[in-house]
Amino acid sequence: MSEITKQIEQLANADQVAAYKAYQSLLVTVTRASESADGSKRTQVAEALAAELNAAVPGGKDDKGKEKPPGIKHAPKVRNQVARLLSYVGAENEVVVLVKALDDLDVREMARFALDRNTSYAATKALIDALNKIGPTFRVGVINALAKRNGHDTVAAIKRAASDPDVEVRLAAIEAL
Repeated sequence: MSEITKQIEQLANADQVAAYKAYQSLLVTVTRASESADGSKRTQVAEALAAELNAAVPGGKDDKGKEKPPGIKHAPKVRNQVARLLSYVGAENEVVVLVKALDDLDVREMARFALDRNTSYAATKALIDALNKIGPTFRVGVINALAKRNGHDTVAAIKRAASDPDVEVRLAAIEAL
């Protein structure tokens, strides 16, 4: 088990001091990796974080012998923290796990935040596709993220959003244009 995985597991610790220290340690690791000259450390850290963002646990029997279904390894609070950390070092390879996290209502906004900070075209495409997700508030955030990007696809997506049935979405799109 990598050091990053151990620290991510500590984020869920009931002892708030231990959880805070784990987050601060991860933050130091991530910011140092984001500054690496050759990018290899950034890639390693991003891959480790991405592996934990949507990590699944298999089903089976619990301590009492009851059947438990398969599920997500980490609680939404931890996954939000991992997505935030991924925003520092994420690149095109990490877009796939962030897109998957968009399907979880409890993690969706932080996944959008991480995609917003990812400068790859794959992230732009993912944000354009996210305009079809449920919730006007979320779509306004997506439009605001797209407003900082260039490209014909981006402008076309924002123009489509300008005719959205929701008034807040339309206003955000008009302001973005």
